[in-house]
Amino acid sequence: MNVLLSIIYHVLFSSGIFMLQSFPLFVRCESDGEVSEVEGSCKPSDSNTCDTSSEETDKNPIRVITLEELKAHQDTPEHESEVLWLSILGEVYDVTPGRQYYGKGASYSIMAGRDASPSFVTGEFTEEGAAKSLSEIDPKEIAAINEWKKFYVESDKYFKVGVLEGLYYDSEGKETPALIEAMGKVEEGERLAKIERERRAQIRKDKLAKRKKEREAKEKLKQKKK
Repeated sequence: MNVLLSIIYHVLFSSGIFMLQSFPLFVRCESDGEVSEVEGSCKPSDSNTCDTSSEETDKNPIRVITLEELKAHQDTPEHESEVLWLSILGEVYDVTPGRQYYGKGASYSIMAGRDASPSFVTGEFTEEGAAKSLSEIDPKEIAAINEWKKFYVESDKYFKVGVLEGLYYDSEGKETPALIEAMGKVEEGERLAKIERERRAQIRKDKLAKRKKEREAKEKLKQKKK
């Protein structure tokens, strides 16, 4: 029955009859979709209906997904789901339209049905790679994971389902110390990346200035010879 409801839910979403999102939503190499702003918010319910009223949003703005629910939304011999979900830094997205990337045998199939945040930057598309601790990854790479998350947030192809209960969010959908620590590393990574960009820009600027001086010196030498 749950599989049937998931199929109906996916068909209705794909046909544009309605769009389910848990939040208002206002690179990467695998998508060519345009980014658009979607006003209002709604959340999936047991009846697969959508209510955009502020009253309902205030009562339960975040859908908390269990690990068992997430695992059920992957395309494997054990879980042949029509609807595909993945989690990144604890945020769960429906990536069904990208089955060619996340379905059975596809390049990123390991990401469906689990939180494989480390794999987005390590390139280790295995269960071991997906389970790697962020403590083993430097801040600049964690910042890159966050950029991937922004890709899903801004995508008009995929949409947010909720948050995953576990490492990054608790059973009430509140941020855990692990997520707070990770986002702190994101800020540090972004700061370091900015410093690196500025350093490279300065090196390039210095090289251009040096070349200009060399050209001017050669030109002056030619003028003297005349």
